[in-house]
Amino acid sequence: MKQEIQVQKDNAPMAVESGSTAMMEIISRAAADSSVDIDKLERLLEMKERMDAKNSELEFNSALAKMQIAIPSIAERGVADRGRAGSLSYAKLEDILDVVRPIMHQYGFAVVFKMTDSEASVSVTGSLMHSGGHSIETSLRLPFDMTSGKNSVQAVGSAISYGKRYVLNALLNITTRGQDDDGFAAVPFVALTKMQQASIQGLLDKCKESTQANFKSVYGEVNEIGKADFNKVTNELRAAVKRDGVV
Repeated sequence: MKQEIQVQKDNAPMAVESGSTAMMEIISRAAADSSVDIDKLERLLEMKERMDAKNSELEFNSALAKMQIAIPSIAERGVADRGRAGSLSYAKLEDILDVVRPIMHQYGFAVVFKMTDSEASVSVTGSLMHSGGHSIETSLRLPFDMTSGKNSVQAVGSAISYGKRYVLNALLNITTRGQDDDGFAAVPFVALTKMQQASIQGLLDKCKESTQANFKSVYGEVNEIGKADFNKVTNELRAAVKRDGVV
């Protein structure tokens, strides 16, 4: 019995699509018949639009259910300093996007954001769109983030980034895990650009051989370093160059 119900669900978009095609044939014949009045033809067109919208919604729901299974938990590699309350780990927006973008593309989805700001807050709205035509959206209004001595521009940018992260998580039902759980969480890898690789290699060449050997034991070859670690690696190498005193 369960299997029969599942087959009916899986075939639902196809059944609606067949009905939509049949309705289009009826409309075509009605349009060619001079005895059919305009009001009746308009009602048929409205019915066709409702059927198309339903078909798109069913296709959206089916693809979303499959996509959500394919999206892994994402590693929390960001750290927010909350002062006396301690630090809080979170999944960075760039990490989330690096993980979900190829999966969304595979299932025919895309996401766009729009922002509406007021005097002291910003509203972030995310729209999840499917190639079949259906979409959903959700919004979050946030005050400007004035923590840690941010200027007005940084305060707005921080609030927008925060809003995008939470809206995207809500739209895709994303879960995150602490960095200690990396074995169970997705850690995106985006390769460095050629210019970034050259920058790191240039710093590495200025270090002692022992420093270079230690660097390779930790990070491997330069082309194996991910974009997310570029700033960290660059700062470490600059400190090493200063320490080694090699020109």
